[in-house]
Amino acid sequence: MPAMQMNIAQTQPSPQQHMQMDGGMMAPQPSVGNNMFDYLRDKMMPPNQPNQANFMDYQGGPWTPRELFDFGVDTNMELNDLDLSFLDTYNNTNPFDLRTPSIGFPTTGSDIMPSFTSAPVPPLDTTALPKASVWRFRPLSKDSGSAEQANLSLPTPTSLDIDRRVTCEPLSQTSRDKILAMILSTCKPNSIPRAVACFPSISLLDSLFQFSLTSPGSHAKHWIHAPTLRAGQTRPEVLAAIIAAGAVLTPDASIRKVGYAIQEAIRTAVQVQVEEDNTLMRDLQIMQASLLQLKIGLWSGDSRKMELAEGFQQVLVTMARRGGFFRRGTYERIVPYAEDQGEVLENKWRQWIKQESRKRFALHLFRHDLEASVSLFSSPLISYAELYLPLPESEALWHSPTAGLWKATYMRSSGPRYERQPSLVDCIQDLDILATKDIWVDGRQASMAVLGAAWRMIWEYRQLDSSMKDYNTQWCNSNLLMASRHSELTKLLQCFRVSSVEDAKVTLILELLLMHLHMSLDDVHLFAGVEGEEEARRVYPSLVQWTKTTTSRQALWQAGQVVRAARNLRQGLICDFAAIAVYQSSLAFWSYGIITRSTEPNHQMNNSVTAWLDAAEDPGVQRWIVNGKGNAAVHAWMGSPPTDGLAIVESPDDVVAACVQIMRRNHNDARAPPLVDNLINIMEGLRKAART
Repeated sequence: MPAMQMNIAQTQPSPQQHMQMDGGMMAPQPSVGNNMFDYLRDKMMPPNQPNQANFMDYQGGPWTPRELFDFGVDTNMELNDLDLSFLDTYNNTNPFDLRTPSIGFPTTGSDIMPSFTSAPVPPLDTTALPKASVWRFRPLSKDSGSAEQANLSLPTPTSLDIDRRVTCEPLSQTSRDKILAMILSTCKPNSIPRAVACFPSISLLDSLFQFSLTSPGSHAKHWIHAPTLRAGQTRPEVLAAIIAAGAVLTPDASIRKVGYAIQEAIRTAVQVQVEEDNTLMRDLQIMQASLLQLKIGLWSGDSRKMELAEGFQQVLVTMARRGGFFRRGTYERIVPYAEDQGEVLENKWRQWIKQESRKRFALHLFRHDLEASVSLFSSPLISYAELYLPLPESEALWHSPTAGLWKATYMRSSGPRYERQPSLVDCIQDLDILATKDIWVDGRQASMAVLGAAWRMIWEYRQLDSSMKDYNTQWCNSNLLMASRHSELTKLLQCFRVSSVEDAKVTLILELLLMHLHMSLDDVHLFAGVEGEEEARRVYPSLVQWTKTTTSRQALWQAGQVVRAARNLRQGLICDFAAIAVYQSSLAFWSYGIITRSTEPNHQMNNSVTAWLDAAEDPGVQRWIVNGKGNAAVHAWMGSPPTDGLAIVESPDDVVAACVQIMRRNHNDARAPPLVDNLINIMEGLRKAART
């Protein structure tokens, strides 16, 4: 398999030294002195237990579920002198021995996974973290977009011979100059000389550019048409965004910092460009650059970037909505005919690419809205009811590198053509469209869109349930209404399971949405004390009742299936939204285990059948879900060397540890992204809170 190799010059700091001294990018460890986790542990104890403390003992500032992932206190994204010394080796030996697929992407799961050969990652630091909270972003006067401009300094240019690539031409020196000029326009005057002198070489930039368009961890190749992407005809904001997306995907801490610094410059530059020329509000390339930088920011693991990404998402949604991206009337049916040749065929293909790029961008923005909403517990910004645009056509057509191959793919299709290209709304009404295997509909994109619509329905259901459950008035006789809605949503998702494409990420999101349907993570956060004593006391009785129902056990079954789906992801792909999914499933196990241990303190594991929640459904699982009979557990790796064991749900410490192991094993040979490190830090805190 083609691979990307990292070669380290012997005269410079070793990777071990680099990673040890770069404490800001080390995996965070739970602080011994962090009172929040002690507070959680004490609050979850049953009444009258010795360890129970007064709610007023908690002195941490209030935070809301919408600030759940406000990390950043311990994530240092600034390049230090050691970073620059380490990166200086890239002048002499390019860190990438890049081998990318030739033009035309595979349409199956054969995407390349980069591999890095370097010395083993040193053991995790055992020193306690600073006592500052990792839960919320507290702006300081030193926090600004210019704080990362020093990270733009890298070695002087070198050359790199790339045998094969996914774009029709490499980045040119002119393209590098345009990118640099765009970035310098956002820099403070005192940062300009260093950035000009040490901006990354064209070789390194082109390597990251190609990597971004081939990595399995990147979505850009599904909505940016690489075969026709000519650097000389593409806006520098897009080129820089693709490079930044590639940089943050690498396991090297220093290169990641470069990516985050470029992302910061893009965010500022796009605002300035749109302000100076309002016609750019309808420009597809500006929107593509904006979406890429939003994704980098949201999954950065840095609270400031995540909050900015959440805020600026509304602007991009408005641009797409007002630009007609969601309406059917702005699209037309473009198909090649047997008599199309030469310039006629070429023009038709180019027109089809432009239109298909708009459709794919719109649906990926819809998917990003889903992921941001689930992750941040915020209301979705795009309604599924407004997406009447035609669904994208197949990946085989999308990845055709020439007009001739595009036409040939059309001509080979023997399936019936739709008189009217179906939309998302059509798919919701008829899920059999997803099961149709032809070139007219991209099954994976359509499946993701249906899941996005399902999440919005679940969000509405959860909001209605939250607002009605504490009241009994003439307006809130809601039992029948809520039960009916719950049944309809369950049926929709189960029918989707039968009809949708077989894809690991689709399965992961499906199981996560089913988990949210059967439980309120919002209430779990309130129960954990995120909004103070009064709210925690308010939701506690309802959560106790919830743990005694079939619905709670169904939620845990779905959480186990999330873990199972995550375990099936390829190496390095438990990142971004997949990492959030694993974290949320661990939170479901944790809350159930904490509460049941408090309300059923005498429960012990018996000789009953084990119901494996992270395996295929069997009679033992069904018996546990329906009657609560048996011992529910997930698989866990224990000991050294690790062997397969079990973690029962009544032991939340062990179950959360199993989820942490899944995330760590997925990044076994590479540095985990900052977001993954921060989530592991939180999960380790949950483990500490669960210990008695």
